Amino acid sequence: RVAVVYSETSANFYFDKTAYGQLFMAAQNQAMQAGLPFDVISESDLTNIATLAKYDALILPGLSHVQSADLAAITATLTTAVRDYGIGLVTMGNLLTNDQTGAPLAGDTYARMKAIQGVALDGFGTTNGVVIKAVDGSHPVSDLYGVNEQVGAYSPTSYLTFKDITGTGQT
Repeated sequence: RVAVVYSETSANFYFDKTAYGQLFMAAQNQAMQAGLPFDVISESDLTNIATLAKYDALILPGLSHVQSADLAAITATLTTAVRDYGIGLVTMGNLLTNDQTGAPLAGDTYARMKAIQGVALDGFGTTNGVVIKAVDGSHPVSDLYGVNEQVGAYSPTSYLTFKDITGTGQT
């Protein structure tokens, strides 16, 4: 069983609140497509190890921002969940790096990612955009598109890259 975590705090700072909702729903959809039973839990549930202990993995489709009052408890609980209970984390982007006002957390902003996930920020940037084109129309998903026909375009796009700091992982 997995849990998909919704963070109102992070949703408020995502580039678009509707897009955060779509990301959250996409995570649920992927769990359904994979046949995984799941529960929806909130950011505040991350303070209780008894709540998290019943899951094999937590899906965090965006938990960059957190309430300052809950930061220590969430950090401790996630650390315990990963280290003592073997609960996996599926995350996207930054994890616990900013507070409810949008300000970076004091000290090493990425300290929690390093401690809990064993990753550090490696780089970031923007692209001139991404254009998605259909290869051919031989698959039912793309049969309405011609060869090399544009399906979508996103401009500009930004990205973050992370690196393993444990020496045991792959990025």
